Amino acid sequence: MSPGEYVENQRILKVAQSDPHNVELILPSDKYRVIKVGMKAKVIPEKLMGGQHIAVVTIVDRVIDYRGRE
Repeated sequence: MSPGEYVENQRILKVAQSDPHNVELILPSDKYRVIKVGMKAKVIPEKLMGGQHIAVVTIVDRVIDYRGRE
């Protein structure tokens, strides 16, 4: 659409949803049995985003990656 163009019940803009955010954590293998689906954690993003958010664990990967350890 151009500025000043007549709009009659037409969509001219779609706003992207930016919530929920997905957070992925990589933890030491000794924490594998500690983290459970449904647990909550406080997430504090870098200054660019700011604020504090409560995250809920929805997935715990069943594979432990040992690459890089010698």
